[in-house]
Amino acid sequence: MKPGGWNPITWPCEEQGCWNIKCRPKIEYFAGCWPGKISMSDIDGIVEINGHYLVLEWKRHDAGEELPVGQRIMFERLSATGLFTVAVVKGNPETMDVRSIRFFWNGKQHQPEASCLADVQQKFERWAAWAKGVRAA
Repeated sequence: MKPGGWNPITWPCEEQGCWNIKCRPKIEYFAGCWPGKISMSDIDGIVEINGHYLVLEWKRHDAGEELPVGQRIMFERLSATGLFTVAVVKGNPETMDVRSIRFFWNGKQHQPEASCLADVQQKFERWAAWAKGVRAA
């Protein structure tokens, strides 16, 4: 499936250089602002519907990327509010080949499920329908 929506990346890398280098904030500059080993985490995607938030965190399956402990704790705490659902997708971000999805909801990390892009899209559509029908407190 080709990308659509309202925010496809239109940065001309060939003409202006790599978007990741030219446009992504270097959050490591803020490392000294936090106590201990805490560091700022990037968010790969977030959507809000009716006061409910779905956060997307993408991990590359080919690089063996795992969820760092700090991110897991943050996702558990965010989701414990009842306002945030976090979806951790493992796959290839270039090809959008998805291998698995795992959710954080109500402060709990759920088991990863084997998945594909169409499954993830369907789960996100179901979340959107749920969020549209429920008002946040």
